[in-house]
Amino acid sequence: MDVCFELLLLNKQPLDSLECYQKTIVWEGIEYPQEPKCYIWGKYICLTESLMPKKIHSYLPISFAEKEWTYLSVTGQILDLLELEVNGSKINWGGKSLDSLLKLLLTPQNKWFIVFEWQCDQIDKTYYLSIDECISKLKNNLKYEKKREGFIIISAN
Repeated sequence: MDVCFELLLLNKQPLDSLECYQKTIVWEGIEYPQEPKCYIWGKYICLTESLMPKKIHSYLPISFAEKEWTYLSVTGQILDLLELEVNGSKINWGGKSLDSLLKLLLTPQNKWFIVFEWQCDQIDKTYYLSIDECISKLKNNLKYEKKREGFIIISAN
C-alpha cells in the first residue's frame, strides 16, 4: 500500500514506553548512528522520527504552527494488515494493535495531528476528531468498498 502515515506529537514522553532501536557503528570507541531511531510497537509497527516536510506546515492551524512537534512516520506492515483486518481477515496483533498504540500516544497529548496521504501526495480533507473517531476514520478509509481519501486529523480538544 502506497500511503504516508505520520503522527505529530508535542509530548515525547509516551515514546518512553516503546522499545527504541537505532543501528549504529562504533569507530574508535565512539558510537555513531547509521539511521534514525525507530520506536517499535509489537511485530508490525515502527515509528521513525524525522523532520516535518514543509508542505505539512501549511496544514497546521495557527495555534499549532509555532509549537515544537515530534514528527513520526509510521512504517512496517501495519496498514497492510489493518486493511486486511477491516475487510474480514483475522490478524493476531499480540496485544500491540494500532488502536492501542494511538490511544497510548495520543491520550496524554493536549494537541496532536495525524497525516494520512494516499500515494504520499494526496490530502483531500481535514477533520477535527477525538481519538476514537480518528481510529474509526482510519479503519473506514481502508475498507475495500469505500472511496479512499487522503486526510489530516487534528485533535478535537
